[in-house]
Amino acid sequence: MGFLGQRLIAKAGGDGQPGLAAARVVAMRRSVVLAAVLACVVTTPSLAAGDAQAGHRLAQQWCTGCHVVDGAAQGPDTAPSFSSIARRSAGDPGPLRAWLTAPHPPMPNLSLSRQQIDDIVAYIGSLAPR
Repeated sequence: MGFLGQRLIAKAGGDGQPGLAAARVVAMRRSVVLAAVLACVVTTPSLAAGDAQAGHRLAQQWCTGCHVVDGAAQGPDTAPSFSSIARRSAGDPGPLRAWLTAPHPPMPNLSLSRQQIDDIVAYIGSLAPR
């Protein structure tokens, strides 16, 4: 056992019972690992369930003023099309989700809910080339 393990045993109750102290250290380590795993699982964007159809409706309602939302539609030349966003963010929706959570000018802050963001990300993800 290394230096850190010995220090943990001492703090865990190194009361002359190395078996008990070592068991406490193991329990603490397991607790830390479990907490880290749970934190990753809860915050993993790929686990967020978005509804692509709902995202498409939201995009048509709020985004068409600046973006081309549908592939065949014509739109202003002020913002990237959803198809180009889909190509750029294919496989990693994290940056897109972060952008929608806290957009920067010139994009307006629409104050989207987490579910609305997940829906729009799911819609944009559905446009990515396979």
